[in-house]
Amino acid sequence: MNYDSYSVEHFLEDPFFIEWVKHKTPESDTYWNAWVSSNPANLPAMKEAEVQLRILLSAQRIEAESGEAAQVWGRIQNELAKSSETTEKSESSISAKTRPLFKRWMAAAAILLAVASGSYFMWNQKPPKTKLAATNNNQQVKEIDSAPGGNKAILTLADGSKIVLDTTNNGTITKQGNVTIIKLDGQLAYQQSTNNGEMSTAVTYNTITTPKGGQYQLILADGSKVWLNAASSLRFPTVFTGNERRVEISGEAYFEVAPNEKMPFYVKMNMLSGNGGEVKVLGTHFNIQAYENEEAIKTTLLEGLVRVSNGALQKTLKPGQQAQFKKASNQLNVLKNVNVEAVLAWKNGRFQFNSVDIKDIMRQAERWYNVEVTYEGSINENFSGNISRNVNIAQLLKVLEATEKVTFSISGRQIIVKPK
Repeated sequence: MNYDSYSVEHFLEDPFFIEWVKHKTPESDTYWNAWVSSNPANLPAMKEAEVQLRILLSAQRIEAESGEAAQVWGRIQNELAKSSETTEKSESSISAKTRPLFKRWMAAAAILLAVASGSYFMWNQKPPKTKLAATNNNQQVKEIDSAPGGNKAILTLADGSKIVLDTTNNGTITKQGNVTIIKLDGQLAYQQSTNNGEMSTAVTYNTITTPKGGQYQLILADGSKVWLNAASSLRFPTVFTGNERRVEISGEAYFEVAPNEKMPFYVKMNMLSGNGGEVKVLGTHFNIQAYENEEAIKTTLLEGLVRVSNGALQKTLKPGQQAQFKKASNQLNVLKNVNVEAVLAWKNGRFQFNSVDIKDIMRQAERWYNVEVTYEGSINENFSGNISRNVNIAQLLKVLEATEKVTFSISGRQIIVKPK
């Protein structure tokens, strides 16, 4: 890691730094003390990051009723307006060195207040008249307490052995050659070290797989970051050598690729039903959705430049565009001005639906809550809304029923969807 060029934000995102702050050990102290001695100019950024991280780690979660969301948001806006006025009046008393931290702290306070508001949907609909639909024997359906997903994944090493990450302690979990694999609270990081000043050229492959109801983050050996959604997998080399970097995915993942023009990054979409295509990257941020049970493979670009190809079909994307490969028609089309916020809602801990049909919503629910969904009757309605992925499925279903467009019957982990 090139810590000598790190900013405060870089330190706050680095799993090795976070691990050191949370669980200091003699070994990690030795490393960081040596780093401080050789990088005195960057010590202020490191110290400021340590202070901010300790503040965040000591914060307590505040629970709130979901119905308070609008009021909380109003308070956030009022407080931000007040803080803006206060900041302007107080700038003469806040040093230039302190001012950035003060502003970031105000932003962090607003975020914490927003998180405390719980979850909600925005519907232009009447409030619900009843709870979930009744079963055939006229007994009220119990609210199933199917908890939301979390940080769950299995790491398969080069020798075929498996590590269940959600039950593995934080810290170094294993080493492969000159690569150390570190786990920290839902994140896995590959740190490559040197042997006698030379990097190893041996290439082995690992695979990280999330189940239904699982998600995980990964930092590859080159510094590229990957967020893996539920029911997804990523196959990748423990180190990158040669003149290109290649990984393979199934399911859905968001990538922030470390720039390296001399070593382009390729993502292959693995599909049981056939070739899912490939994405060529030159340092960029993008999302790929390549689930088997979705009608199209979607690549959405946030920053940089990517080229999407499937056989002879090729498209180059600009930020805000989405390539859709239709499996049935074998067509590759590009959509412009895509709602990127909705595409990345899963990564940011939310469901966000913008005029989508119920089957789209329930496919997401199946993957995140590990349930099975069937349908009775036809539902020709679109839904729009926004709700936290941290709620139990019963709350999601009740919100959907509040639209008076759809109703649900539940038996164990089986959900039957019916028109209202």
